[in-house]
Amino acid sequence: MGTDSEGDIAGGCRGSGTDHFSGLPDHLLHSILLRLPGTADAARTSVLARRWHDVWAQLPELSLSTAQGHAAVDATLAAHSAPTVRRLEIKTPPQHNSSWWRRADIPTDRVSSWLDFASLHLAGELRLDIPYCTKATDEAKAEEIVLPLCERVTAIFLALCSQTMMQFRLPPAGVFSALATLGVANVCVDGQELEDVLCSRCPWLKQLVLYWITLRDGAHVPSIRSDSLERLEITASQFQRSTARQALVTTQAAIILQSPGTIFSGW
Repeated sequence: MGTDSEGDIAGGCRGSGTDHFSGLPDHLLHSILLRLPGTADAARTSVLARRWHDVWAQLPELSLSTAQGHAAVDATLAAHSAPTVRRLEIKTPPQHNSSWWRRADIPTDRVSSWLDFASLHLAGELRLDIPYCTKATDEAKAEEIVLPLCERVTAIFLALCSQTMMQFRLPPAGVFSALATLGVANVCVDGQELEDVLCSRCPWLKQLVLYWITLRDGAHVPSIRSDSLERLEITASQFQRSTARQALVTTQAAIILQSPGTIFSGW
């Protein structure tokens, strides 16, 4: 297929002036772009040739980093045009030259908007690794992140901040109808709300991991009751012992209790 000089660059065949890549079907181009380190790299291929302009925007998987700022994440999600995504990952890279508490200064309402995107478009796996997302002040108050109903999401992994209050925004009859795996680290929750979600809103939940979960002051200690749960792992959580005792009676899950010294190293 003959193309202009831009296509020659895309094809990597300057000698023949032929662009072999641009003639490939979209699903093969997607496979090529998914091998790049992240979605930002895939988006840069839009300058190679006219054929490549919107290819990245139809990718079935998105891997984003807050290294360029949360506005860059917003712009990428806004430009993405595929109706369904099978995997969404948003992470904050470690900054070894700064305080751990300043590792990410991401407004919690912005994080909630990313979760709204997942609720609308994701049919698969969600990974959100935004530790320490409150501002670096000694008087930082707990901020709220809202997890909306994600009816098509099969796995959720959230690593947030112990200063962050996670809440659920669910309609009266809404359920996480596809959710099989839930992992949550470093958040504060309302015990009664968490109990309601786990016991009556996740009918197919098989694996549950809770790492350094704290309860809102004076909150109800949740009791986990599930016929579907196969594996329950609780590490250094405020309600570790109480929940484990009740879970042994009310689920058939394998119970794994980690010591408080266990370090979270990612999902």
